Amino acid sequence: MKMPANGEKIAEYYDTLDPQVYEICMNAMGFNDHHHIANSLAIKIGLDRKSKILDLGCGTGIMGRLLSPHGFTEIDGIDATGHFVTTSEESGYYNKCHELWLG
Repeated sequence: MKMPANGEKIAEYYDTLDPQVYEICMNAMGFNDHHHIANSLAIKIGLDRKSKILDLGCGTGIMGRLLSPHGFTEIDGIDATGHFVTTSEESGYYNKCHELWLG
């Protein structure tokens, strides 16, 4: 399926993607920003582990999975795709996840 140009159809597009395949594709393309962000929050900035974190565009829950080993437990997520919200919720790294289109 081709990526739609219309913003209203983007969530529908992502709902067609298997979360595991999505992560494999992101890794294959070299998308690793989430690793840099998690390391910056945990190590470089030294963010308090009790801080409340809102993961905008939580997708498959990668950020929660990366922050959890550093002791972060107050993580909520928002994503435009119901399928990915469910995946993030089921990961166990998020307190709450919500489906919401921001755009």
